[in-house]
Amino acid sequence: GAGISVGEQWDLGLAAKIMNYVIGKNSAADYSERARPAYLFDAGVDYRLPGELRSLHFRHLFTAGISLQNVGTNLKITSTQTTAGIDQSSSSEVPLPRYLRAGVSMTLTQQTESQEDLVPLELLLTGEFR
Repeated sequence: GAGISVGEQWDLGLAAKIMNYVIGKNSAADYSERARPAYLFDAGVDYRLPGELRSLHFRHLFTAGISLQNVGTNLKITSTQTTAGIDQSSSSEVPLPRYLRAGVSMTLTQQTESQEDLVPLELLLTGEFR
């Protein structure tokens, strides 16, 4: 995968995946399965909105993000059963779960009155919707 910052407030990310299903062969039962891999992509965006709460001497940072996972092809499984020397095959496609996630966070960092030195007090509040 790869990510990039666009300006000071945006982060974008993209990842590619190959999901394969490994299946063995049962020679005693004359049964085998093969799988064609699924090609999947994940993508996400973060947006940062900085600000200050001057009366409380806090610097805050709001971040909102959204991601989409497992977008792509289905996994295809082909099964072969041999009975009395005759092969019988069947195929099925297995849809993989897709996820849309969104979340927000707020980080508070306490400031000194000079507003240049930061006091090491930080509070991070997060939330996520699945």
